Amino acid sequence: MAADNTKIESVRVALKRIFALPVNKSTFRQVQNAVAVIFQSEPNHANEVLEALFTGNFKNGQESLKGLYKEYDEQLKVAREVFERGSFLTLITSDRLAQGDRVMFNNLIRRIDGEQIEFITDIESTFQMIKHFIGRLQEVQSLDVDKKLREVVKNEIADLHRMTDTIIAAK
Repeated sequence: MAADNTKIESVRVALKRIFALPVNKSTFRQVQNAVAVIFQSEPNHANEVLEALFTGNFKNGQESLKGLYKEYDEQLKVAREVFERGSFLTLITSDRLAQGDRVMFNNLIRRIDGEQIEFITDIESTFQMIKHFIGRLQEVQSLDVDKKLREVVKNEIADLHRMTDTIIAAK
């Protein structure tokens, strides 16, 4: 079913307004709601329009959506990723700080949705974090999860083991 140009232009205006602000967890839903309102008398068509905009797969009669897709492709992908994986980490970094004899780390963790936390750890609290997360990974081995996932965890732990061996062997 072809979307008429008036509705496509309404979607363009809605996307322009939505993406005038930073993408956050609600942006994906805002896009869905805008398309649903514009195509409220044709809910099946609204779903087809959303599918085409988010995937780039166009059915016959949806040629008018291609320009809209090209214009907002990256923003729509980011909106979907932030909605689905916004709380996942995208960056972890730290800088070593020296304060007298103490060694500390200024840590920065950024999530996919752009939220970030900055905090300082000393050696003791760094080990506390490492031990906590290793404990969480140990839980995976006792869960009923895919054998492949267990192998990934086992291999990553082996890498960590090699890294700690170099620390222990250092003079």
